Amino acid sequence: MDGKKVGMFGGALGSSVVTKMAVTHQNKDFAKIKSPNPMAPEDVKSLEKSIKSYLNELSIPPWLSKAISEPKIGSSEPKSSVISIGGYTCAFSVCQLATKANPFSAFDIRKSLKALVTLTDTEIQSRGLPQPTMVIPKMVLVLSVMDTLRIPEVYYFKTNGSTKGVVITSELWTHSNW
Repeated sequence: MDGKKVGMFGGALGSSVVTKMAVTHQNKDFAKIKSPNPMAPEDVKSLEKSIKSYLNELSIPPWLSKAISEPKIGSSEPKSSVISIGGYTCAFSVCQLATKANPFSAFDIRKSLKALVTLTDTEIQSRGLPQPTMVIPKMVLVLSVMDTLRIPEVYYFKTNGSTKGVVITSELWTHSNW
């Protein structure tokens, strides 16, 4: 929020797009093979590099850079908190479930990725993660955005998946950090 305006920053990368990128980085045909799993650590690094390359071509709005980087008065903590919303299978939920942290940091995601890489879809699903074919690509997408924008941590709140969910999610309005 900037004054009384709500701002949004977005791009054309989503869960399906980055999953397809992960499969094609492995020289596989996404029309025939829908899962990149098991992935090698090099596959994850390659996917992250491609996503960051795309993100670096976007023009990041000044209000966003300022909100994320400007510290609170008299503190080294960021002035703003980054809140993510969505349903059970959204990328933010997957990061929260995999890291078992809320808020979660880029460090938390990297640690969880190390534990998930090389696992099959069945093994990922056995860890309680939804849509196992998309888990690692979703996590790499969130990680790449956090690194690119220098977001220290993200809070996740389960909603109905739309921005209207912000209005009806009482935790957003009663959280002690806001």
